[in-house]
Amino acid sequence: MGLIDEAIGEFQKALRGADGRLRTSEALGTCFFEKGQYPVAATVLKRAIESDQAAPDDDKVGCCTGWADARRSRGT
Repeated sequence: MGLIDEAIGEFQKALRGADGRLRTSEALGTCFFEKGQYPVAATVLKRAIESDQAAPDDDKVGCCTGWADARRSRGT
């Protein structure tokens, strides 16, 4: 198993907790993006953006940028 695959597993485990979900989702989405799994990356990042409505917009910038990049890379 490669390091990205290992990181994906760890980030998925971390998402089961309550703390740092936005940043963890951003990192998970980035891993899927790096693997070329753009639809999965876009889904993870969009869920993160939509699920944490209370988070300030500044905290969502990474997820929003990653989501746009993933959509652009998959051609939608």
